[in-house]
Amino acid sequence: DAESKKWEAAVAPVIDGYIKKATAKGVDGKAVVDFIKANM
Repeated sequence: DAESKKWEAAVAPVIDGYIKKATAKGVDGKAVVDFIKANM
């Protein structure tokens, strides 16, 4: 719905930042985020 889309857009920079930081530390940040999204 529209509210979900708003929240998704609002948190995207935070999630992208996490992915970049995790990847820089040798963790597959995208895989972690994908796992969390799949299990919510």
